[in-house]
Amino acid sequence: MNAIVVIVIGAKYEKIYESNRIQLEAYAKRCNATLEICRTPPDQSMKCCLLTQKLLILRQYLKYEWIAFLDLDIVIAQDAPSIFDAIVTSKGFGAVLDPRGQPKFDYINIHWFKNANPKNLTMQWYFQDQGFALNDKLIGSINGGVWLCQPKLVADLFANYYCAKAKSPDLYPMYEEAPMAYLTQSNDLFFALDEKFNQQIIYLIADKNPSLNTRIAKWQSWINKPLNKIFPTRTAQFILKPYEDLVQKSLEENYIIHFAGNFPIPKKLNHQIH
Repeated sequence: MNAIVVIVIGAKYEKIYESNRIQLEAYAKRCNATLEICRTPPDQSMKCCLLTQKLLILRQYLKYEWIAFLDLDIVIAQDAPSIFDAIVTSKGFGAVLDPRGQPKFDYINIHWFKNANPKNLTMQWYFQDQGFALNDKLIGSINGGVWLCQPKLVADLFANYYCAKAKSPDLYPMYEEAPMAYLTQSNDLFFALDEKFNQQIIYLIADKNPSLNTRIAKWQSWINKPLNKIFPTRTAQFILKPYEDLVQKSLEENYIIHFAGNFPIPKKLNHQIH
């Protein structure tokens, strides 16, 4: 028995969930999985932010053999296969590795985030900056927007780390992605998920014709910045045709497009996404 899990806490995210509900329900049905909606913070005392509390969410779903966690800022292709077909049964946690070392990662960090220091783009710097000691089992950082997990194998590992670090949250920057990657890789529980299950729009921008795509994305972000203050659900009210075309083509080539970074999600695609 498997489940797809999403976090929906607060009025803003209820609106975002409602706009995505049909595709999430359809995909859960396609995966023969239960759709679980987490509406209560796993840590009621709020010792750490909700992103960090993803480390605790597994304890709520121990009855499932596997869960797939999905962020709300995604679009799922109509023909996307079941994410549970990607399970590696001998492991406990799967996620898409960041494309560190690839031209698209360097391009986005240099031209979008203005990070010109090559040292700060390495895996070694990333883990050490998060307070982790390096070891030869580490293979890379991850994005926490889409992942697979066996709760019974990993829940206590994550929760124990959360409880220990919550006592001194200011010691290092603490979100969910670095601990998830570090703990599972160091304990031989990690497997790399096909990047088609979590294609971030920020890297798709730099895959082909990055100079043009970057300009298009920046124009779109600039146009929607004031609109997002009025319509905070990321259901953009105005979409540039080149940006919509970029998303359309990307959706045809991937399973899940992730709009991390507050990129607007086009609502009028040329085919049904549900």
